[in-house]
Amino acid sequence: MKTFAQRLEAAKRDGLMTTSDLARWFDRPYPTVVKWTLGHEPWGPAGELAYIMLDLLEEQIRKKNGFPIPVRLTPIERRDYMQGVRRDIEHRIPKAYSA
Repeated sequence: MKTFAQRLEAAKRDGLMTTSDLARWFDRPYPTVVKWTLGHEPWGPAGELAYIMLDLLEEQIRKKNGFPIPVRLTPIERRDYMQGVRRDIEHRIPKAYSA
C-alpha cells in the first residue's frame, strides 16, 4: 500500500501539479503540504479530510476531469484554474469538524 506522500507524488506527476497546486486543492498552508510530501502523515479530523481530498483528487485525475493541468498557465491563471476545479467538486467535500 502506498503512503500518503507516495500518493501525493503520483498525483503531482499524473496531474502535472505543483506543491502550490496541492496546497490549493487541500486548502492547507504550503508548509503543511511540503511536510506531507516529505513523509509526514496527516492526522486528526483535518487529516481525515486530507485523505478524503486525496481520494477525490486521484479520482479526478483518473477521469481526466480538469487534469492534467494545462502547462501554459500563468501563476494567477493556475491559481484560478485550481480553485475552479475544486469548486466543481465542492459539493462532495465534507465540512471539516462537522458533526
